[in-house]
Amino acid sequence: MSFSEIRAAQALASESMAAVAAQLRCGMTEADIAALAEKEMRQRGAEGWWYHNVGALVLVGPERSLLSISGRDYIPSKESVLGENDLVSLDFSPILGGVWGDYARTIYME
Repeated sequence: MSFSEIRAAQALASESMAAVAAQLRCGMTEADIAALAEKEMRQRGAEGWWYHNVGALVLVGPERSLLSISGRDYIPSKESVLGENDLVSLDFSPILGGVWGDYARTIYME
Protein backbone atom coordinates (compact mmCIF):
# COMPACT_ATOMS: atom_id res chain seq x y z
CA MET A 1 0.00 0.00 0.00
CA SER A 2 1.43 3.34 -1.04
CA PHE A 3 1.04 6.79 0.45
CA SER A 4 -0.89 7.89 -2.65
CA GLU A 5 -3.37 5.01 -2.17
CA ILE A 6 -3.88 6.01 1.46
CA ARG A 7 -4.38 9.65 0.44
CA ALA A 8 -6.93 8.60 -2.20
CA ALA A 9 -8.97 6.60 0.34
CA GLN A 10 -8.85 9.50 2.81
CA ALA A 11 -9.78 12.01 0.09
CA LEU A 12 -12.80 9.87 -0.84
CA ALA A 13 -13.95 9.92 2.79
CA SER A 14 -13.22 13.63 3.25
CA GLU A 15 -14.95 14.71 0.03
CA SER A 16 -17.95 12.53 0.86
CA MET A 17 -18.17 14.10 4.31
CA ALA A 18 -18.20 17.60 2.81
CA ALA A 19 -20.93 16.58 0.34
CA VAL A 20 -23.09 15.02 3.06
CA ALA A 21 -22.61 17.96 5.44
CA ALA A 22 -23.80 20.33 2.70
CA GLN A 23 -26.99 18.27 2.25
CA LEU A 24 -27.99 17.84 5.90
CA ARG A 25 -31.47 19.15 6.61
CA CYS A 26 -33.77 19.11 9.59
CA GLY A 27 -36.20 16.20 9.32
CA MET A 28 -33.65 13.68 8.03
CA THR A 29 -33.33 10.46 10.03
CA GLU A 30 -30.13 8.60 10.84
CA ALA A 31 -31.15 6.04 8.22
CA ASP A 32 -31.61 8.82 5.60
CA ILE A 33 -28.21 10.30 6.37
CA ALA A 34 -26.44 6.91 6.40
CA ALA A 35 -27.94 6.03 2.99
CA LEU A 36 -26.92 9.43 1.60
CA ALA A 37 -23.38 9.00 2.92
CA GLU A 38 -22.98 5.55 1.40
CA LYS A 39 -24.31 6.84 -1.92
CA GLU A 40 -21.81 9.72 -1.89
CA MET A 41 -18.93 7.37 -1.10
CA ARG A 42 -19.93 4.87 -3.80
CA GLN A 43 -20.15 7.70 -6.35
CA ARG A 44 -16.52 8.48 -5.49
CA GLY A 45 -15.43 4.87 -5.96
CA ALA A 46 -15.89 3.16 -2.58
CA GLU A 47 -15.82 -0.60 -3.02
CA GLY A 48 -17.26 -1.44 0.38
CA TRP A 49 -16.95 -0.74 4.09
CA TRP A 50 -14.23 -1.98 6.41
CA TYR A 51 -15.92 -1.29 9.77
CA HIS A 52 -18.25 -4.28 10.31
CA ASN A 53 -19.69 -3.56 6.84
CA VAL A 54 -21.01 -0.18 8.06
CA GLY A 55 -20.25 2.58 5.57
CA ALA A 56 -21.52 5.42 7.72
CA LEU A 57 -22.15 5.26 11.42
CA VAL A 58 -24.56 8.15 12.05
CA LEU A 59 -25.86 9.27 15.44
CA VAL A 60 -28.40 12.10 15.64
CA GLY A 61 -29.60 14.20 18.54
CA PRO A 62 -28.44 15.05 22.03
CA GLU A 63 -28.84 11.53 23.43
CA ARG A 64 -27.65 9.35 20.55
CA SER A 65 -24.73 11.56 19.52
CA LEU A 66 -23.20 10.87 22.97
CA LEU A 67 -23.32 7.08 22.53
CA SER A 68 -20.40 4.84 21.76
CA ILE A 69 -21.79 2.04 19.58
CA SER A 70 -19.80 -0.75 17.95
CA GLY A 71 -20.37 -1.30 14.25
CA ARG A 72 -21.28 -4.88 15.16
CA ASP A 73 -24.36 -3.56 16.93
CA TYR A 74 -25.14 -0.44 14.87
CA ILE A 75 -28.44 -0.04 13.07
CA PRO A 76 -29.26 3.46 11.76
CA SER A 77 -32.39 4.70 13.48
CA LYS A 78 -35.46 5.60 11.48
CA GLU A 79 -36.87 7.32 14.56
CA SER A 80 -33.96 9.65 15.42
CA VAL A 81 -34.71 12.79 13.43
CA LEU A 82 -32.30 15.67 12.92
CA GLY A 83 -33.71 18.91 14.30
CA GLU A 84 -32.60 22.48 14.82
CA ASN A 85 -29.77 22.84 17.33
CA ASP A 86 -29.00 19.10 17.17
CA LEU A 87 -25.69 17.35 16.88
CA VAL A 88 -25.07 14.72 14.24
CA SER A 89 -22.02 12.46 14.55
CA LEU A 90 -20.78 10.92 11.31
CA ASP A 91 -18.07 8.25 10.95
CA PHE A 92 -17.25 6.99 7.44
CA SER A 93 -15.31 3.79 6.67
CA PRO A 94 -14.86 3.37 2.89
CA ILE A 95 -12.55 0.93 1.14
CA LEU A 96 -10.84 2.16 -2.04
CA GLY A 97 -8.42 -0.11 -3.90
CA GLY A 98 -8.25 -2.36 -0.84
CA VAL A 99 -7.19 0.57 1.36
CA TRP A 100 -9.24 1.69 4.34
CA GLY A 101 -10.38 5.29 4.65
CA ASP A 102 -11.61 6.70 7.95
CA TYR A 103 -13.18 10.10 8.54
CA ALA A 104 -15.37 11.29 11.42
CA ARG A 105 -16.97 14.61 12.33
CA THR A 106 -19.63 15.95 14.65
CA ILE A 107 -21.75 18.68 13.11
CA TYR A 108 -23.99 21.15 14.90
CA MET A 109 -27.20 22.04 13.06
CA GLU A 110 -28.11 25.72 13.39
